Amino acid sequence: MTTAHRLNPAHPREAVGGTRTAQIVAGAVTGVTALSGYTGVMGLVGGSVSLGPETDGRLPFGSLVLTGFTLFWFVAVPMTVATLAALRPVRHANDIVFGAGVLLVAWIAVELAYLKVYSWFHPTYLGVAVVVLGLAWVAAHGDGAEGAADRERSGVRAPGRGTWPR
Repeated sequence: MTTAHRLNPAHPREAVGGTRTAQIVAGAVTGVTALSGYTGVMGLVGGSVSLGPETDGRLPFGSLVLTGFTLFWFVAVPMTVATLAALRPVRHANDIVFGAGVLLVAWIAVELAYLKVYSWFHPTYLGVAVVVLGLAWVAAHGDGAEGAADRERSGVRAPGRGTWPR
């Protein structure tokens, strides 16, 4: 299901009901996550952040700079794009937000596999990723009874059972 199913037919680029609320919250969460990602990139590339000699040795090619650039492309940029999509009337905003959440989960999984070091960052950002994925799902599928009533009034069809953002 795409965002198009949740758009107001009178104004095709405007979301209806609680969907817009979910998109705004998703924009805020992804925006803060993007800023956090850029901060991490600056710390890694600038050399002000080190994971310790043993952990730094487990990084791909032992490079903090490469790790910083990877963080840039896999977390900071996708979260920035998701923020802009969620806060603007973009047709596939929910799909973009969902994709950014999936990339954050993948980043954490790869980080844990390579580094084999666990910190409070991992459960925190995994929780953020779950929130982002949930917000994308809510924005794509409506918000329960209130969303159903909004769809009924606006003439937008209800989503089918078992659909997922695609």
